[in-house]
Amino acid sequence: MKDYHYILGVPRTASPEEIRKAYRKLSTKFHPDKNEGDKFFEERFKEINEAYEYLSKNYTKGPETHNKKKQEQPKSENAIPDPEIIKFEANKLIISDGETLTLSWETKYGSLVELSGIRG
Repeated sequence: MKDYHYILGVPRTASPEEIRKAYRKLSTKFHPDKNEGDKFFEERFKEINEAYEYLSKNYTKGPETHNKKKQEQPKSENAIPDPEIIKFEANKLIISDGETLTLSWETKYGSLVELSGIRG
């Protein structure tokens, strides 16, 4: 499951107003029309819209979570939690030929991270 709070850069305790402000800021910054139709920005823009749509529809009060479905599921003693990417960072957003891009991440309940949308 995607971490929609991370995508919008808001804490899990964010209010609907904070979520909306973060969405507006990021959707403006990553809008494909403002970035010459670059595929990276187009994909990032789609992620931002998906995150906002999900969080605005599934908002619940309290710091626990905005995911109602997860709260309703009964927990089994042997259930393995869904993997989460806790932190994902890149040293640059845009690189030129010959430059090195360094990625780092931390995961919880998983160790495989698949990267897609990379173009050379």
